[in-house]
Amino acid sequence: MNDLSAAKTLFTHCPVPIVVSGYEVGKRILYPGASVERDFGYAAHHPVRDAYRLYSRMPYDRPTWDLTSVLYAVRPEHSFHISEPGTMEIADNARILFTPRERGLHRYLRATEQDCVDALKVMTELVTQPPGVSKAE
Repeated sequence: MNDLSAAKTLFTHCPVPIVVSGYEVGKRILYPGASVERDFGYAAHHPVRDAYRLYSRMPYDRPTWDLTSVLYAVRPEHSFHISEPGTMEIADNARILFTPRERGLHRYLRATEQDCVDALKVMTELVTQPPGVSKAE
């Protein structure tokens, strides 16, 4: 939305596969404000907790648009299903138009209710880990 020209260029000319986490996936999975307040106390000024507090009055749950993309990138086996291949175009109103095509390089994330529950569990475990600790495998 902030740079439609760049988005249109990317989807038109990028020669490698792209998987998109659309608005509807991140909107369904809310990162819990209680976790933000509780789970980042190991640092006096944790950037996640500080950013949430600066953005709005706590506590509040926030959609996970960015986190769903990251989860799919680092742990695709712990996250979502993907659509059939196709092509995506960016409309002037910033909406993504998907057309199924057998040889298309674009796909998007799909999530069942159980995928959403599982993804939130893994995201919360990964995001709240103190440095040097590994909980979610």
